[in-house]
Amino acid sequence: MSTDDPDTKALLVDDEIYQEAQRTHQLIDTLGTYLSNFHWQLYATPSFKFPVNLYRAKSTVEAWVGDFGSQTYAYAAYEQGRAGGRTHAHVLLGGLVGEIAKAHAGRLWKHGNIVIAPYDPRRGACWYVAKFPNDGDFIGNPQRVRRRGRGKKRQKGQ
Repeated sequence: MSTDDPDTKALLVDDEIYQEAQRTHQLIDTLGTYLSNFHWQLYATPSFKFPVNLYRAKSTVEAWVGDFGSQTYAYAAYEQGRAGGRTHAHVLLGGLVGEIAKAHAGRLWKHGNIVIAPYDPRRGACWYVAKFPNDGDFIGNPQRVRRRGRGKKRQKGQ
């Protein structure tokens, strides 16, 4: 089959597009891995009753995270839904103090619906929020997970 055939040309992938897709995939994987190094407690997907622009969505989510106190931090990524084009967020939350904060996180969201689940590193939320690398931001001061080096035992008094 010749590459001059119009049907065959439609199946060929432009090398530049392929390379860009590979770079994007690598960026998402790198960001997801980086995010997995933080101590997250909840994964939330807040949405809005009414259409909002990206600036308004970001400021509203930042205020919501701030309602938990200055020790709370988050990584939030924003997406426009396919149905209706409404903006919603995907948020990893950490630094929450006490079970009450975790149990009542949804009550603090007054702008629409929210789905909240305990963070489970096996479910891939870090990589899910990473798929929006250009529309994601840290809120507050995230705390990285502290890992001990291999073979090192903690001695008493340390």
